[in-house]
Amino acid sequence: MFVYGALETVYDGALRAVLPSIVAKPDLPRANSRIEGGEIVVERFLSGPLTSALFAVSVVVPLGINALTYAVAGVLAVFLPTAAAGTHRGDPGEPHVAWYRQFTVGFRYLMGHPMLRKLWLISVVVGLLFSAATATVVLYVLNRLGLPEAWYGAFILAGAVGSLGAAALTNRLKERYRAGPVMAVAQTVALLALVLMGAVPVLGVVAFGYLVSAGGTTVWNILVMSLRQAAIPSRLLGRVHGTWRTLLWGTMPLGSLLGGVLGRIDLRAPFLIAGGAATLVTLASFRFLAGLPNPEDLDDADAISPP
Repeated sequence: MFVYGALETVYDGALRAVLPSIVAKPDLPRANSRIEGGEIVVERFLSGPLTSALFAVSVVVPLGINALTYAVAGVLAVFLPTAAAGTHRGDPGEPHVAWYRQFTVGFRYLMGHPMLRKLWLISVVVGLLFSAATATVVLYVLNRLGLPEAWYGAFILAGAVGSLGAAALTNRLKERYRAGPVMAVAQTVALLALVLMGAVPVLGVVAFGYLVSAGGTTVWNILVMSLRQAAIPSRLLGRVHGTWRTLLWGTMPLGSLLGGVLGRIDLRAPFLIAGGAATLVTLASFRFLAGLPNPEDLDDADAISPP
């Protein structure tokens, strides 16, 4: 599982880092929306029901099919054109930097970029609180709202529907209203939906809130990824993206722990307290977020030298 998780992280970073080499800046939100939508369809709508059916046949069947799928994907990856790497292959004229020193390159660039630094700090704080708010959602839905366990998968699909719909609409919203205002509103709505889930403990309302929250989060993820891809030089994108994800996702277990503590008080408390705090952080940052540019309006990132 450790090896699987490590290599999946490498894949995720490479997938997002290579995109600017094959897609123009104005098309980054559309491309990221399609990637996000494809992952949602495969992971949430297809693989879940299919895996359940295969497990009913034999425990080893889905594991074997999974291994075969990775083998096919590996063969296909070998035949990807080298040109797809673009500037990520590096400049042969650049001085060699020891591998252990490259760990700090992404962090130093991130901290030296005013827009990305503030955007990252907001993402970390909101991500931690979002993780706290949703840490006990399964207990809340099953124990507090009385949803039968057999129907929990259907409840989760509400989030998948929200995410898929948002992925399809994100680029249109960005084209009409610009990336910054869409990001600010989407995150605010997503967090208010969490507060609603705790404030109104009715199954239909909670499912609706879950759908809206997932949709708003998807819009945010697509546009913030597009901004990073446009703002960061291609040769550094993999390292900066890896740094961003490590520092962001690394705080989320702390948020889950906080959510568990709040859940011991009341299962509504994580939504109300952590969701409310995240909403306040977003509202305090609303002007900054609404002022963020479209990816294509940023200067050529590859012309920027790292600090």
